[in-house]
Amino acid sequence: MGHILVAQVAKDRLTQQGKTAALDKFNQLINAFNGLTDGKSNTFIEAAVWADDIKEYGVKMFDEYHFTNVVYDPENMFKGMTQLQQDINAINTLGWVEAVLRANKDGITFERAFMARYLLHVVGDVHQPLHSVNMFNSKHKTGDFGGNMVHIITTAATNSTNINLHAYMDSMAGLQSFTERLVRPLDATATSKIVAMAAQFQQEYPASSFDSKLIENFDYHGWVVESWQNASNDVYPKIVEGQAISDAFDADMKALCKKRVALAGYRLAYVIGSLFA
Repeated sequence: MGHILVAQVAKDRLTQQGKTAALDKFNQLINAFNGLTDGKSNTFIEAAVWADDIKEYGVKMFDEYHFTNVVYDPENMFKGMTQLQQDINAINTLGWVEAVLRANKDGITFERAFMARYLLHVVGDVHQPLHSVNMFNSKHKTGDFGGNMVHIITTAATNSTNINLHAYMDSMAGLQSFTERLVRPLDATATSKIVAMAAQFQQEYPASSFDSKLIENFDYHGWVVESWQNASNDVYPKIVEGQAISDAFDADMKALCKKRVALAGYRLAYVIGSLFA
């Protein structure tokens, strides 16, 4: 749901700014790919999930497009090393996406349609803090793979569910049910829910609450650093692996996820509005 919400915020922002022409141009690339999908990702907001959908069909060679292995090393095992060797990562991916979309700006080609879908998705990924971190300690000497190896127990309000930390953050700290998945194509009820949630996030974290320079940039590296800082300052130090999280932590994570989704949507709108002006 997080990816769809990011796309909905971006769609709202482009519409509010009168940049519907850019949105229409971008949608031409989304529509160009529709005949090649399973039918679940044929709209602007649904297409934001497509890059995950294809993994389910065995398309694994693009997995590293989704994350950046920035080291979180609370026990100083690596003596100050900050990033693992990773030739392909989310930062590079967004740079490649931008370059392809800037070239042949009005062309409806396979490579531009492919990259448009990755833009929708990876902007969301880099704003999820655990897509920009790999934690190492004496228990996880080969890394925790962005929290996938760290288990927590959620609050009683979410049925004290045993879940890995990455999945918890992917669910926006339980704002999306841990067991429920949106059925796509979205029906009218689901679409209304997405529109309402995106509006709520924008109301709580309006674009005006951020410095315009924080939104209007192509600083993909900076976006990843922000997420790493969230992970290393706000997430990992506040949990005990294998134990229940506190209500206060749960509330903080829900607020953080809303803020990151809103900011991701505003930035996505800026990128689309700039590249398709």
